[in-house]
Amino acid sequence: MALWSIGICTPIPMVPVNEKAIGIDKVRAALSHVSGESVNVTACRKELEEALPVSNNEDKHLGLITPEWQRARQMLAVPPGHSIIEIYADGMEVGQARTAAVQTARESGLKYIFFLDWDVIVPQDALVVLAYQLDNNPDFGVASGMYCMKSIPTHPLLWRGWNEGVAYDWTVGDVIKDRVVGVPMGCALLRLSLFDKLPNTPDNPWFRTLNTTVNCGGMWREQRMTEDLWFCKRFTDECQGKIMVDTGLLCDHICHNTGRRYMLSKDSLPWKRREGRT
Repeated sequence: MALWSIGICTPIPMVPVNEKAIGIDKVRAALSHVSGESVNVTACRKELEEALPVSNNEDKHLGLITPEWQRARQMLAVPPGHSIIEIYADGMEVGQARTAAVQTARESGLKYIFFLDWDVIVPQDALVVLAYQLDNNPDFGVASGMYCMKSIPTHPLLWRGWNEGVAYDWTVGDVIKDRVVGVPMGCALLRLSLFDKLPNTPDNPWFRTLNTTVNCGGMWREQRMTEDLWFCKRFTDECQGKIMVDTGLLCDHICHNTGRRYMLSKDSLPWKRREGRT
């Protein structure tokens, strides 16, 4: 009997040291040497010189999680009959991190892998609900919660067709099972057996962040795709894989720089339908 069935992975990236914040702290320290009419010029000058930006500073550290995220993660309930284990993929580019995490999970004989991103705050029952969905829908490979882009206005991250924009034609609480071609991986449960049918090579990995320049119509343009949509497109195109979204699992998307939490607007069509305002 396997010891665990679900691996939980939060790919935390490396981020630059915040030199601006350090500079602000140094300026405050310099001000501490100014008291009334007295000024410690030498100490003040030293602090202000150290506050100047450091050129070509490449110091980095693992991204810092927020208290809100930590509390939500701590409260995450374990689905009945399942057991969980943490899978670490820290400090890597996100596509590489997800690919490495899937490889580790498969080698460990797990059934599912749950990607919980470091900037997505999930409901307590998120994993219970997503495991229920995949346990009861064996022909589906991916079950996702719902969250929005960090933007104003916010946009739900759900694609039901490529080059058609994101989808608003649903009601909060719907479990969407048809025509889903793309979801983010910030609150997503993946059935590991799906990767048996999806090749993984250095040139065509399971997850890849695409950022290349292509010639289109005689002009050079940037071609970009996030690692999660790369995976979804491969899964749906090559395996005719099925993805479902439980829109009752509404998550917040938090910005680490500002602390702002982005969520589905009450003025959006999905909420208007839920509240009978259409």
